Amino acid sequence: MTDVHDPTWNLLAQCACWEHHQFADGPLVHGLMHLVADPAGLLRGDDRGVARASVRLVLRDGPTFALVVRAPRTRMLDVLQLAGAALAGQRYEESVFSALDAAMASALLAAGMQKVRGTLEHNATLLPRPLLPPDQIGGMALHAANAARRAQGATALAACPAQWLGQLRQACAVDDPAVLAFVAALDPHALAYRASAREVHGVALDRLAVYNFAVGAPHQSATVPRPCRRCPGCCH
Repeated sequence: MTDVHDPTWNLLAQCACWEHHQFADGPLVHGLMHLVADPAGLLRGDDRGVARASVRLVLRDGPTFALVVRAPRTRMLDVLQLAGAALAGQRYEESVFSALDAAMASALLAAGMQKVRGTLEHNATLLPRPLLPPDQIGGMALHAANAARRAQGATALAACPAQWLGQLRQACAVDDPAVLAFVAALDPHALAYRASAREVHGVALDRLAVYNFAVGAPHQSATVPRPCRRCPGCCH
């Protein structure tokens, strides 16, 4: 079972991944999420196993929102669609996030997803960050694998296979093809703006609020930091 090609580790390889999705219609254009699934649920073959995801959703009417979602893995896309419907037409302003969280919760409840949770992320970066570091995910996977081994009368392992841990770290890296596809679909002028400036009134350029301002989303709040009119790209 220490072989990375063992079926157990092949299943556990699914406990962390990037996913990029495009939507042909509805309130969403595309989205990116880093998903962490329950390793024990994967080994049980439980398709209702809970997953957690750090998500970015690009709405058809302009803004991009960041969410943290907890849901059955098989329902994750349904949750994103419901969240998109609740966020459509709303402005990106953190002062109203609690009201938007309540709207999403109501939509999920109406869809019969009482145990699903989705909340907007404050002070979010443009790209998602994995909710757990790779080594911690590996620890969870090792615990699940050892529980399965003990149930079979086998000896527990002291560590995950090194090659598998390397694959897990790559599954959390931002050079994943899904991340690159998401970035390629973002507004090129907004990305160029972020690349040419240093900061916007003290706000780091990796913040989603800066990207939304640069995109010029119709519902962008006037309170989002604006660049200097005298010398675009400066931080005065």
